[in-house]
Amino acid sequence: TGHGVPAALVTSAAKSASAVIEEFPDIELSTVMGLLNKAIYQTAKSKVNMTFFVACFDSQTGELSYCNASHDPPMLFKEKDDAPLKLGDVIHLMDTNGPRLGEKPKSKYEMKTIQLSPGDRIIFYTDGVTELIGPDGSQLGERKFLRHMVKACNSDSSIDTVMSALGEAVANHRQDQILEDDVTYFWFKYNKTG
Repeated sequence: TGHGVPAALVTSAAKSASAVIEEFPDIELSTVMGLLNKAIYQTAKSKVNMTFFVACFDSQTGELSYCNASHDPPMLFKEKDDAPLKLGDVIHLMDTNGPRLGEKPKSKYEMKTIQLSPGDRIIFYTDGVTELIGPDGSQLGERKFLRHMVKACNSDSSIDTVMSALGEAVANHRQDQILEDDVTYFWFKYNKTG
């Protein structure tokens, strides 16, 4: 949003490449990123780049594998039964961070894997959330964003409650300001079954 026709063309190329890659579910995530990088580079020749985060979750083992191409790292909120969640408990998934898609034709991307436990939650978001401008000209910022999430998680761990609280925080900060970028976020909660 807000980046013009060149960005829309690059997004279209990424969507098309993703649709083809989805037909090959056994490809490693580092290879997926390499193929997406090639598609973006061929479309824009380094003039437009794209951040990207791709993850694959194994519901049987609880393993989450991921690759990052300079996207804001998702945040992991580990399940804590014994005490309230604190800001320092939040884990940024940034063990790997490659170049943006489309910067260089042969960029390499590393895959990392983490073990999740039942009840763990992850928030994925775009920089349009943390860079959201309020009427006073200030950005929402990562710390304030995090505080809202921790407070919501401590009041009720349900995804619906957390999403509602986050939506309200974003709306309160934004008020009637025009969006300059997309504001996209979603939660994932690992509920082991079987």
